[in-house]
Amino acid sequence: MFGRLAALVLRHRLTSTALLVALLVASAFGAARLRIDLSSRAFYGDGEQASAQLDAFTERWGHDDGTAIVVLEVDDGDVLSDARLGAVRSLADELRGLSEVQRVDAITDHPASAAVA
Repeated sequence: MFGRLAALVLRHRLTSTALLVALLVASAFGAARLRIDLSSRAFYGDGEQASAQLDAFTERWGHDDGTAIVVLEVDDGDVLSDARLGAVRSLADELRGLSEVQRVDAITDHPASAAVA
């Protein structure tokens, strides 16, 4: 089957090339107009119960689009050791230095952490 297709393409090189170019142009035009929607509405839809619950959540708590939570887990020792708290402090300071970051809350910012560290 592929042999016959190859023979057909070779016999009609100019037509095959023109068809391929037209297909590529049409694909590029379609790709340029393609929009990706990663919003919650794209997953839940507008009329779903989950969408209504999300609206209620957002109205009460605000948008969480720009929120990232970093959770620390250790296999050995203590999360509150000097070395690990120092690493958390360094990470928090580095995040604060980024222009895209508006706010950083870290355990090392809590007044009681001064007694531990």
